[in-house]
Amino acid sequence: MGITGCCLLGALCAMLQPTEGMRALGKRVAPVAGLLLGWWSLVLSFTFSLPAGHFVAVIYWLFFVLGPVMYSPFFVGDLFGFWHRSVCLQTADVPRREKGAILSIAHLSDFHIPANFTIEEGLHNGAVLDFVRAAVEWALARADYVMITGDITDSGHSSEWQLYKSLSDSLSQEQRSKLLLIPGNHDLSLTLRFGAYGAGLETADYDSRCRAFAKAVFCGCPASWVLITPGGRHSVARVMAGASEYIKVYDGNPPWTNVGIPEAGLPLNILEMSGEILSALSTVDEFGLWPTRGAPFFRDLIDLAYPMILAEKNGVMIVGLNSCLAPADSIVGSGFGRIGKAQLLRLEAVVSNLRENEQLIVMVHHHIGVPRDLRRGIGRLLRGLKFKGLQLTDAKELQRVLSRRPSTIVFHGHLHSPYYARAGSQLYVAGGSLLGKAPGDNCVVYGLKDSGDLVINDSIRVGI
Repeated sequence: MGITGCCLLGALCAMLQPTEGMRALGKRVAPVAGLLLGWWSLVLSFTFSLPAGHFVAVIYWLFFVLGPVMYSPFFVGDLFGFWHRSVCLQTADVPRREKGAILSIAHLSDFHIPANFTIEEGLHNGAVLDFVRAAVEWALARADYVMITGDITDSGHSSEWQLYKSLSDSLSQEQRSKLLLIPGNHDLSLTLRFGAYGAGLETADYDSRCRAFAKAVFCGCPASWVLITPGGRHSVARVMAGASEYIKVYDGNPPWTNVGIPEAGLPLNILEMSGEILSALSTVDEFGLWPTRGAPFFRDLIDLAYPMILAEKNGVMIVGLNSCLAPADSIVGSGFGRIGKAQLLRLEAVVSNLRENEQLIVMVHHHIGVPRDLRRGIGRLLRGLKFKGLQLTDAKELQRVLSRRPSTIVFHGHLHSPYYARAGSQLYVAGGSLLGKAPGDNCVVYGLKDSGDLVINDSIRVGI
């Protein structure tokens, strides 16, 4: 009954869209209930000497003993949800060096610039910056645009963004205008609180990471970056320049993020406000706690900023998405991605308004599925399950929107394993990490032909 109950609970949670209150309740219930159920299942299994039951019970116990790690029974629902939200992909081939490209684009991903040493490989930030500098300079010399699909930093701390800024500031203005960035889970939603990974490293709260990302990436970004709102298009650089005083007040008076603010009171149309209005709203309330109903968190800006038009050239539009919409409760939960209904609706509007022959390229950090051949054999099966467990929870919804535009090309990172795959007419390109050990080149320059086909112009491997 315990296993059955677990399955039913997971299936129910997979169909629900849990609120923050439900998750908060789960944080209190899951650790205690999980430990009791897990131990009870384990004891019964060994008492009745059921060999198959041993394995199931151990897995069951290990799963629930991670209750303090996962913090929420809705994690079970996320796992069950993957089985019906996953997109079926077929491995694809991309030819090399064909003439007739209308645009050259480089794809880099997952730099993981650390404050000191990287979480996964223990590399010093000096070595990582050398890798990043070599990869970026190589790509800039060969491409019209350099797409970086998230995880620029290792934990999203402002000190890590300062290291990235020191590198980008060393480039010319023309070179910086070619860099197209989106956030990854390590930039925004990573949580490290305990265990080996958490030793000596404390990730900043979610809003602080959103602020660090906005200041490092949005402020002074290329003129081609455009916000999409019901009121029209707005230059990202202009919006951030107009909100400079707001940012100063925010920096000087860090918000008390535990203060409950009614959701209905948050200005959900902040991107339509002028810089002067934003600045006027940045005031401390009578209790000295803010943001108030009129002064938004930076997380609201990040949530509303995407999809973002990053570039338009030669009949090609490059759109960035944010798949890290909420703070995670654990290092496990921070691996998942979600686009969200609101962002999908805005993306649908972008797709609907494309010109007839305009080519769409989408940048997103998380992947939507795993190619079939990665799941053949025991080793590949386990690798495929790992990939599946780190994907978008609303993968099918994203693919459904993109399927309305033939020959859309989606670039993503997150897996540290490069591959090419197709779902219908869409091509999905997974980028490798500069710190990844998976075989294959992790710095690739592509050519986009007027037919919409993608070809490889050049590629190298940088890093470990």
